[in-house]
Amino acid sequence: MLLALIAGCTPSNDMLPTLAPTLSQATDMPPTSAPTLDPPTTAPSSTSTASSSPTDPPPALTFTPTDPPLTSTPVVIVTPTVPPPHVVNNAGALTITLTGPQLNQALIMQYVQAPLSGFSRVPQATLIDGGLRLALTLNAAAAPVTLTLTLAALPTAAGSQLDVRAVALSMLKGVTTLQVKPAQALLTTTLNAIMIQAADSDQFNVTSVTVTAQMITLTIVTR
Repeated sequence: MLLALIAGCTPSNDMLPTLAPTLSQATDMPPTSAPTLDPPTTAPSSTSTASSSPTDPPPALTFTPTDPPLTSTPVVIVTPTVPPPHVVNNAGALTITLTGPQLNQALIMQYVQAPLSGFSRVPQATLIDGGLRLALTLNAAAAPVTLTLTLAALPTAAGSQLDVRAVALSMLKGVTTLQVKPAQALLTTTLNAIMIQAADSDQFNVTSVTVTAQMITLTIVTR
């Protein structure tokens, strides 16, 4: 009996069939990924090399200033604040009073609008009893010239108007009355402009003019 069991356990000489791997077995194996290659380093182009070359520097930039440079000490012009002439309306008659500083401020405004030929600065007025003096700085004179004038109401056929008359001139060598005449015209234009502004019209009669060392008083009536 023992021999029979041994004989039953002896393998047969028949060849066993070879089993091919199934698809499931093939897919169970993890796929082998191809190695990732780093991209090759790009060589610098000839253009970039040429621009970075020390022998070819970039072109210099040119700046054109549009505004003048600021100075370290700016010039400041200070204009004194002078109140306008005082005007009182008394039953249609306008009384205008102005002081010396007010007159000089008005002269400056007129001079800026129309500078006088041959003058290096605006005439400066000083009130006196019965008139005023104008200090004139002429280009042809080595020192200021003083022109004395009177103010009055002058009756005419068209109505009473302001009369500005030169009565004295401190003569200097080389200075003529013709050279100082523009200063007299400037004073006349300035006083007429003050009266026109007060009356809001250029149609008026000058009925009274008084000048003291403190102020000028003009009385006008509109037509």
